[in-house]
Amino acid sequence: MELRLVSTLFKKMIKGHGIDIEEISSIQKVYEKMLALLGKF
Repeated sequence: MELRLVSTLFKKMIKGHGIDIEEISSIQKVYEKMLALLGKF
């Protein structure tokens, strides 16, 4: 689910739509979660 959210947000960025600060912070949160999961391995 989180990967879908991230890909959707990145598609928005690529298309040049306005990005809200909330969207950017959510990307950072998901990215941190992914890094944390990778760190466990």
